[in-house]
Amino acid sequence: MPLRISLGGGGTDLYHWYKKHKSFLITATIDKFIYLTISNRNLTKDFWLSYSKIENIKNKKQIKHSIINKILKKYYKANGLEVHTISEVPSNSGLGSSGALSVGLIQCLELFNKRKISQKKLAEKAVNIEMELNKKAAGKQDQYASAYGGFIKLIIDKSGKTSVKKLKISTKKILEFEKNLFLIYIKNKRFTYQILKKQTKLITTKISKINIMKKIQDLGYRSTKILERGNLDQYGFILNEHWHLKKKIGNFMTNPYVDKLYLDLKKNGATGGKIIGAGGGGFLMVYVPKNTHLKFKKFLSKKKLNILNWKFHYKGSEVIFCDE
Repeated sequence: MPLRISLGGGGTDLYHWYKKHKSFLITATIDKFIYLTISNRNLTKDFWLSYSKIENIKNKKQIKHSIINKILKKYYKANGLEVHTISEVPSNSGLGSSGALSVGLIQCLELFNKRKISQKKLAEKAVNIEMELNKKAAGKQDQYASAYGGFIKLIIDKSGKTSVKKLKISTKKILEFEKNLFLIYIKNKRFTYQILKKQTKLITTKISKINIMKKIQDLGYRSTKILERGNLDQYGFILNEHWHLKKKIGNFMTNPYVDKLYLDLKKNGATGGKIIGAGGGGFLMVYVPKNTHLKFKKFLSKKKLNILNWKFHYKGSEVIFCDE
């Protein structure tokens, strides 16, 4: 299951936002994945789960991992199953790992039960799981990105009906764009649900915050035009606008260390950036025009910052091997 980076309009996919204001955003998957395997445990009839922890229990109702618990109770009626997950990035780092896990596990179980499932249904089933878990303080971007893959535009109406369209950008421009985007790991783990809960309350009750979110939604449209026209260097300035808008939503979106780092990165060649995901930590994505790459990379080396080596990925979640 591929992970994703949000390119514009992120946050408008939250239920409490789009039910009043609709949603538009663009997102893209990268070549960092969550791998998942499942197998029967017919002899022991128990459940063995391996993720950042290990669980071995008799009753699926006792499973502590909330997403796995919810999915198995809903989509797996038998007793006995082994589930292993491996992630290429740390958890809670803003790249959509929980949505990708939901997509992958549901896809595996559907195949396990010899049922075919479309990308649309796969994404929606994964969305419903997280909506139920987080009392609707959740969005649709992560699940749709992982299910479909590639560069996509996500359009959500007030009823929640979701359309997916491919972003019209050439391979040449994608490769150029890829070289100008840097993902810096800022380590601070953040707990998405807690941040989204705070953000949801603000953007649905305070007029000033609602107006900020409308501007962020507009940045999604503007980012689309810039990328589809190939005016890549303008994208950095869009990110900078997003940075300042997001900070106005609440002081939980960033912290003094990240603020200073952002200013230093701009002084050394970056034109804009954003924290990927809900905010608070994880990965800082910055845009750096080609003519300032040398200066920027020297700064990264001097500060010994943790840079993710990545590329864009064009496929959604897929089954690599199935032993029937």
